[in-house]
Amino acid sequence: MLWNDDYLHQIEGDFGDKTAQLVAQSHQTAIDTLEQTITSEGIDCGWKRVDGYLFPASGDQKDFDHLDKEMSAYIRAGLTDVKKVSLDGSPGVGGIKEALKFPGCGQFQPLAYLQGLAKAVEKHGGRIHENTRVMSTEKTEVKTKDGKIVGTPNVVLATSSPLHHNLAIHSRQHPYRTYAVGLKISQDGWQEGLYWDTAEPFHHVRAAKDEDAGLVLIVGGEDHNTGIKPSEYEDKYAKLEQWARSRWSSTQERMFAWSAEVYRPIDSLHLLGEDPVIPQGGGAKCYVATGDSRQGDRLLRLAAQACCAAVARAPVLC
Repeated sequence: MLWNDDYLHQIEGDFGDKTAQLVAQSHQTAIDTLEQTITSEGIDCGWKRVDGYLFPASGDQKDFDHLDKEMSAYIRAGLTDVKKVSLDGSPGVGGIKEALKFPGCGQFQPLAYLQGLAKAVEKHGGRIHENTRVMSTEKTEVKTKDGKIVGTPNVVLATSSPLHHNLAIHSRQHPYRTYAVGLKISQDGWQEGLYWDTAEPFHHVRAAKDEDAGLVLIVGGEDHNTGIKPSEYEDKYAKLEQWARSRWSSTQERMFAWSAEVYRPIDSLHLLGEDPVIPQGGGAKCYVATGDSRQGDRLLRLAAQACCAAVARAPVLC
């Protein structure tokens, strides 16, 4: 998807037209670059271009106004192919009749992509050391759990939440818990696409094929701040399943359920670039890549481009 966790019109209101334009274009570039990598490296991960649909969570006018604001923001940002469309309201599209369409989004199997990417790294001369836990980083040294010290002129902390001894990064993002369920669904009960609504917290839906289960509807959402008001936590899986069945009526038994920790930056912008904590000097540099806000597929491309450009002292091209 282009921008599904925080809304572009809100970013435009907070930071202005120019920043909103850069955000929209950088995410589009990330999708294009991801596709180029998959194609050039021959990574078999089921990559395909699909359309995305942002739809109103209810019949309230505020939800429809939300679509209008978002469409206008994307048009001002230069992505003029984002348009309001009418859908047929059938069970295959979750009963949706009106939505904002984002052409040219993409989906793939992330583990297959990661495995293919690892092979590409090694093919091009890189080395990957698994089961090597890093305990600290200081200037030109990376210290591992078993006492080894690795010398390097540049370090990138791409650890979801960086290894730090103070709050310079942690205070700029919130930890959230997110949930997902996989429900078996018939092929004729699903119209291909990526779907997400305007609810708070929002729901997002896609489908994937499983060797054993067949076509599986993957439904995510019901996010909440980690560790805050735990007495109010409910059965999030049951809520997701109930919501999914209310829209995609041909869903069958639940096949999978899982949860994950995500980090949302307080200003909706990813935290990428030079580390503000670890002292810089002597030519040594440390960089961070965090605040993915559940958009790790694009964050990895944005972070790679931003950090590589910084290391090479070159302009960022995303």
